[in-house]
Amino acid sequence: MIIGALGDTHGDMRSLEKCLTALRGADLLVHTGDFYDDALKLQGLTHLSVIGVCGNCDYVHGGPWEKIFNAGPYKVLLTHGHLYGVKRGLNALFHRAMDLDVHLVVFGHTHRQLVERREGVLFVNPGSPKRPLGDDQPGCALIELSGEINARLLKV
Repeated sequence: MIIGALGDTHGDMRSLEKCLTALRGADLLVHTGDFYDDALKLQGLTHLSVIGVCGNCDYVHGGPWEKIFNAGPYKVLLTHGHLYGVKRGLNALFHRAMDLDVHLVVFGHTHRQLVERREGVLFVNPGSPKRPLGDDQPGCALIELSGEINARLLKV
């Protein structure tokens, strides 16, 4: 199974479309929030299932703050990350992952791409195709779930 991950799109349809092109071949799309409506739009733009969560810019949308779901034999946590202070590091999010016994965490909020493995859990931040920070390029990510979980950061 291949998961296409994106987030922090902030309502920009051109960013969504660029990501959809880069994520061609994905079996499932996940959106890490900011804007939750963009996840709903993705559902209409593609035949794929889309799982989305709200971010810190989504207080009026009423969607979920996090989702825990199974992708094949793997347990996945999808969150924006602001509730876990990810701009200051992954410690709180790591502890949440340990409490939930997940294999994969996909998050956003920092607008910076990241792939990091900690004690068997893969943390993936697809970055932002709209407003990347630092020296990051606009991007998204592909996550392959076959045997070991691996992720590839993409530039769009």
